[in-house]
Amino acid sequence: MTGNWFRQPALAGELSELVSRLQASTVAVRDGGRGAGSGIIWQSNGVIVTNAHVVQGNAPEVRLSDGSTFKGTVRLSSPSDDVAVVDIPAVGLPAVAVGDSARLRVGELVFAVGNPLGLPGAVTTGIISAVPLACGAGGGRRRPLVTADVSLAPGNSGGLLATADGSVIGVNAMVRAPGLALAIPSKTVSALIARGSAEDGYLGLSAIQVPLPVRWITPKTGDTGFLVTSVTAGSPAEEAGLLIGDIIVAARGDAGAAPEAFSAALAALAPDEVLDLLVLRGGEPRSLAIVAGRRLGRAA
Repeated sequence: MTGNWFRQPALAGELSELVSRLQASTVAVRDGGRGAGSGIIWQSNGVIVTNAHVVQGNAPEVRLSDGSTFKGTVRLSSPSDDVAVVDIPAVGLPAVAVGDSARLRVGELVFAVGNPLGLPGAVTTGIISAVPLACGAGGGRRRPLVTADVSLAPGNSGGLLATADGSVIGVNAMVRAPGLALAIPSKTVSALIARGSAEDGYLGLSAIQVPLPVRWITPKTGDTGFLVTSVTAGSPAEEAGLLIGDIIVAARGDAGAAPEAFSAALAALAPDEVLDLLVLRGGEPRSLAIVAGRRLGRAA
């Protein structure tokens, strides 16, 4: 591959078209007297996603790439995730294609689009430096982040991070170091919208991923699970009968890939929601239903 491969007419045209689509789906967000940040048209019916730190009021102004301006309403704001969902009275908007941040690979080409320093639709490119870790199993609040070697500046916050196929896999949030950016994974955003609440469910357990012994593997369990390493006294997990040493092998009936399914189920879990688990105890399967609680302080 030579240094001129980006100059091939066909590739150059495709990249230009991709960037134009991403720019059309990027908006400017202004919250009162604060400087403008960025946002993403997540759904065509006026659903805008940005960072929680960009919209600390309730009625931000949203400016589309075509110059039209709307007064927005903050529907959801999760400071712990640094994600906010803003509704504007518009339909037929050029929404992004939401990608799966869990499938990212280090070295993938990515594009960041936003409004840094007041420059509308500015684009930088780089590669994925580190992928987000799967969320923990209820033991401590860890926010997974995408790391990319793209340049961001004030005003980029809330803008999109997309792969070379145009799939948005992150919401740019902060600069870790010059030329190194952190973004909120798309799965975190999708889980927040699906949950419909900024408050996530609390189980009160910690677990680590483990392979299953061959003799325990069945179509219902898959070949990996989560070994429960601690259960908080008085927590929903304890009340449901979960014990240290149990191995969680499926969540909500999904036994195809227990770690991914369990992580996804936890991310979308709301308080008072029932989470059905299949666990192995001494190699024998049993079903448990946990009613999620609410977090208090640093409760897991």
